[in-house]
Amino acid sequence: MKKYLFALLIVAFSCNSKQQDLAVQIELEEYYIFELDSLTRRDSKHVGFVPSLNSIYLFNDNTYTIYFYDLETKKNWKKIPLAKEGPDGLGRVDLFKVYSLDSIFSVNEILGQVTRISNEGTKIEKIRFLDMDNGDPAIQSGISFFEFNKSKLYTLARQTPNVLPLRNKILLEYDFHSKEKSFEIEWPIEYIEDWMMATKPSSAVIRGDKVYLSLPYNENILIYDLIDGNLEKKYAGSSKIKKYVPYSGDGDIQSRIRHSLEGARYGKLVYEPSSKVFLREASVGLSIPLDANPLLTTSESGSFLSNNKDNVYVLTIVLDDSLNKIGEVPHQKLYQDAFCTDSALFRRVVIYEKENEDILVFGKYKLKY
Repeated sequence: MKKYLFALLIVAFSCNSKQQDLAVQIELEEYYIFELDSLTRRDSKHVGFVPSLNSIYLFNDNTYTIYFYDLETKKNWKKIPLAKEGPDGLGRVDLFKVYSLDSIFSVNEILGQVTRISNEGTKIEKIRFLDMDNGDPAIQSGISFFEFNKSKLYTLARQTPNVLPLRNKILLEYDFHSKEKSFEIEWPIEYIEDWMMATKPSSAVIRGDKVYLSLPYNENILIYDLIDGNLEKKYAGSSKIKKYVPYSGDGDIQSRIRHSLEGARYGKLVYEPSSKVFLREASVGLSIPLDANPLLTTSESGSFLSNNKDNVYVLTIVLDDSLNKIGEVPHQKLYQDAFCTDSALFRRVVIYEKENEDILVFGKYKLKY
């Protein structure tokens, strides 16, 4: 994969004036197919990757069981049954994240509560680290950023009607040792003034002592230093992503859906370490005629053209280690489940034997021009 990117960088910098014409591709290398039992849904939303175990995990929210699949052998090598109710019960699960067999986290967004679980399925500790009734923000839904680093938990917050000004920040840091929390990174003023902007999730990557933050309606990546609190920004956008238009509807469902579908925005951000590149997903938005009903749109493209009057509805922006733009890959999404190993990008594939409910499928991808 690295050889393709080296060549790509040479072309990108030698042909800067023709950057938009670079035929960059995200190319499927092979499928990784994992067998599921009859109790486990293929479309489970709680799926992720554990680098320390080289394994994909899946949390079955019907049976409250975690399954671990080795990425190399593609075999299920461990199951951990969990309790839904009782002393060790998890209750509601909105987000599930695994870092190691003794660092398994379950998150209840409504309560602002995180439960840390052992490899035996027992509760290590349960902490309510956000209290919306007392001025805290909420946890962001959607694209999940939930990182455990040096005994600290980092996640992204969402504005709430009663949040206190000093806590109305984007990044939440919670220290498991001191039991203290702090709120970092100011929201841009437009996100405070327009509540519709704040409903879309952000994405982030943590590398060393820096957080790279991708806001949905900001062409820049924000770079926050966890040590000195310094905040920088670097352009990481696309000319195909049009500037956000403030919401002017009456709050009815049709106007809100129209505004959401028409609006272009940035999505998932990942970092691929072997090639030292960032990948940033973007949705172009739809061009919906005024007399059309947006509620009848059955897919991202539906029967409408994009905001650019073409058929490119999504794209992935490729950036180097310093966030210099290399190129764009049209028609490619990262999806929430995307992750990177030391050597490749992986994305969940739903169209492969899509009627087969007994398999979980990921694609292994490489960049090519």
